[in-house]
Amino acid sequence: MKIIVSKHHLLTKLRTVGKIVKPSKSIESGSFLFEITDKSFRVTGCDESGQISTEIDCESYEGEEGGVSFLDAPTLLNSLKELPDQPLTIDIKKEENGLHITIHYYNGKFGIVAGDPVLFPKMPESGESKKFVINSKVLKKGCLSANLHLLTILGQS
Repeated sequence: MKIIVSKHHLLTKLRTVGKIVKPSKSIESGSFLFEITDKSFRVTGCDESGQISTEIDCESYEGEEGGVSFLDAPTLLNSLKELPDQPLTIDIKKEENGLHITIHYYNGKFGIVAGDPVLFPKMPESGESKKFVINSKVLKKGCLSANLHLLTILGQS
Protein backbone atom coordinates (compact mmCIF):
# COMPACT_ATOMS: atom_id res chain seq x y z
CA MET A 1 0.00 0.00 0.00
CA LYS A 2 1.33 3.44 -0.89
CA ILE A 3 0.27 6.78 0.53
CA ILE A 4 1.48 10.19 -0.64
CA VAL A 5 1.24 13.02 1.89
CA SER A 6 2.84 16.44 2.32
CA LYS A 7 5.74 16.39 4.80
CA HIS A 8 4.60 19.70 6.30
CA HIS A 9 1.00 18.53 6.75
CA LEU A 10 2.10 15.19 8.25
CA LEU A 11 4.66 16.74 10.62
CA THR A 12 2.23 19.43 11.81
CA LYS A 13 -0.39 16.82 12.71
CA LEU A 14 2.18 14.50 14.33
CA ARG A 15 3.54 17.33 16.48
CA THR A 16 0.02 18.06 17.72
CA VAL A 17 -0.58 14.45 18.68
CA GLY A 18 2.99 14.15 19.96
CA LYS A 19 2.36 16.70 22.71
CA ILE A 20 0.67 14.00 24.78
CA VAL A 21 3.21 11.25 24.01
CA LYS A 22 5.95 11.07 26.63
CA PRO A 23 9.27 9.29 26.17
CA SER A 24 9.05 5.90 27.81
CA LYS A 25 11.10 2.76 28.28
CA SER A 26 8.07 0.96 26.90
CA ILE A 27 7.98 1.60 23.15
CA GLU A 28 4.19 1.20 23.12
CA SER A 29 3.73 4.17 25.45
CA GLY A 30 5.98 6.44 23.38
CA SER A 31 4.35 5.68 20.06
CA PHE A 32 1.80 6.81 17.52
CA LEU A 33 -0.99 4.46 16.49
CA PHE A 34 -1.69 4.65 12.74
CA GLU A 35 -5.09 3.49 11.48
CA ILE A 36 -5.21 3.61 7.70
CA THR A 37 -8.51 3.93 5.86
CA ASP A 38 -9.53 4.98 2.38
CA LYS A 39 -7.83 8.27 1.42
CA SER A 40 -6.84 9.20 4.99
CA PHE A 41 -5.34 7.87 8.16
CA ARG A 42 -5.89 8.52 11.85
CA VAL A 43 -2.94 9.05 14.16
CA THR A 44 -3.43 8.57 17.91
CA GLY A 45 -1.13 9.32 20.81
CA CYS A 46 -1.83 8.77 24.48
CA ASP A 47 -0.46 8.77 27.99
CA GLU A 48 -1.96 7.61 31.27
CA SER A 49 -4.22 10.68 31.50
CA GLY A 50 -5.60 11.12 27.99
CA GLN A 51 -5.59 10.49 24.29
CA ILE A 52 -5.37 12.72 21.19
CA SER A 53 -6.28 11.65 17.65
CA THR A 54 -6.16 13.48 14.35
CA GLU A 55 -7.13 12.66 10.80
CA ILE A 56 -4.61 13.18 8.00
CA ASP A 57 -5.78 13.39 4.38
CA CYS A 58 -3.62 11.75 1.72
CA GLU A 59 -2.74 13.38 -1.59
CA SER A 60 -2.74 9.94 -3.19
CA TYR A 61 -3.59 6.43 -2.06
CA GLU A 62 -3.14 3.09 -3.79
CA GLY A 63 -3.32 -0.49 -2.68
CA GLU A 64 -5.33 -2.35 -0.09
CA GLU A 65 -7.58 -0.42 2.24
CA GLY A 66 -6.96 -0.65 5.93
CA GLY A 67 -4.16 -1.40 8.28
CA VAL A 68 -3.25 -0.60 11.84
CA SER A 69 0.20 -0.33 13.41
CA PHE A 70 2.17 1.76 15.84
CA LEU A 71 5.43 3.62 15.23
CA ASP A 72 7.99 4.99 17.66
CA ALA A 73 7.06 8.68 18.04
CA PRO A 74 10.51 10.23 18.73
CA THR A 75 12.13 8.32 15.85
CA LEU A 76 9.45 9.36 13.37
CA LEU A 77 9.32 13.01 14.51
CA ASN A 78 13.11 13.42 14.52
CA SER A 79 13.42 11.84 11.08
CA LEU A 80 10.72 14.02 9.52
CA LYS A 81 12.08 17.24 11.10
CA GLU A 82 15.30 16.87 9.11
CA LEU A 83 13.60 16.70 5.72
CA PRO A 84 12.74 19.74 3.59
CA ASP A 85 9.07 20.31 2.75
CA GLN A 86 8.15 17.91 -0.04
CA PRO A 87 5.68 15.14 -0.83
CA LEU A 88 6.47 11.90 1.00
CA THR A 89 5.56 8.45 -0.22
CA ILE A 90 4.79 6.08 2.63
CA ASP A 91 5.11 2.47 1.50
CA ILE A 92 3.54 -0.09 3.85
CA LYS A 93 4.34 -3.77 3.38
CA LYS A 94 3.09 -6.76 5.33
CA GLU A 95 5.93 -9.11 6.20
CA GLU A 96 6.22 -12.27 8.29
CA ASN A 97 7.20 -10.35 11.41
CA GLY A 98 4.63 -7.55 10.98
CA LEU A 99 4.40 -4.35 9.00
CA HIS A 100 7.43 -2.56 7.61
CA ILE A 101 7.06 1.10 6.69
CA THR A 102 9.41 2.88 4.29
CA ILE A 103 9.17 6.63 3.83
CA HIS A 104 10.53 7.80 0.48
CA TYR A 105 11.60 11.40 -0.04
CA TYR A 106 13.39 13.28 -2.82
CA ASN A 107 16.97 12.22 -1.98
CA GLY A 108 16.41 8.89 -0.28
CA LYS A 109 14.35 6.84 2.11
CA PHE A 110 14.22 5.53 5.65
CA GLY A 111 12.46 2.57 7.16
CA ILE A 112 10.63 1.98 10.41
CA VAL A 113 9.45 -1.32 11.80
CA ALA A 114 5.85 -1.06 12.90
CA GLY A 115 4.64 -2.61 16.13
CA ASP A 116 1.67 -4.85 16.77
CA PRO A 117 -1.35 -2.57 17.40
CA VAL A 118 -2.65 -4.95 20.07
CA LEU A 119 0.18 -3.71 22.33
CA PHE A 120 -0.78 -0.03 22.00
CA PRO A 121 -2.31 1.27 25.27
CA LYS A 122 -6.10 1.50 25.16
CA MET A 123 -8.01 4.21 26.97
CA PRO A 124 -10.68 2.87 29.30
CA GLU A 125 -14.16 3.23 27.88
CA SER A 126 -16.34 5.70 29.72
CA GLY A 127 -20.04 5.01 30.02
CA GLU A 128 -21.37 7.85 27.94
CA SER A 129 -18.80 9.63 25.84
CA LYS A 130 -19.67 12.45 23.52
CA LYS A 131 -17.69 13.89 20.65
CA PHE A 132 -17.68 17.56 19.80
CA VAL A 133 -15.84 19.68 17.28
CA ILE A 134 -14.85 23.26 18.00
CA ASN A 135 -13.12 25.77 15.78
CA SER A 136 -9.65 26.64 17.11
CA LYS A 137 -10.34 30.39 16.86
CA VAL A 138 -13.47 30.05 18.98
CA LEU A 139 -11.59 27.98 21.57
CA LYS A 140 -8.74 30.50 21.67
CA LYS A 141 -11.15 33.40 22.10
CA GLY A 142 -12.91 31.56 24.95
CA CYS A 143 -9.61 30.80 26.70
CA LEU A 144 -8.45 34.40 26.38
CA SER A 145 -11.78 35.65 27.78
CA ALA A 146 -11.55 33.21 30.70
CA ASN A 147 -7.98 34.32 31.47
CA LEU A 148 -8.97 37.99 31.35
CA HIS A 149 -11.91 37.31 33.67
CA LEU A 150 -9.63 35.41 36.07
CA LEU A 151 -7.08 38.24 36.09
CA THR A 152 -9.86 40.73 36.82
CA ILE A 153 -11.06 38.63 39.78
CA LEU A 154 -7.54 38.17 41.13
CA GLY A 155 -6.86 41.88 40.79
CA GLN A 156 -9.85 42.65 42.99
CA SER A 157 -8.67 40.39 45.86
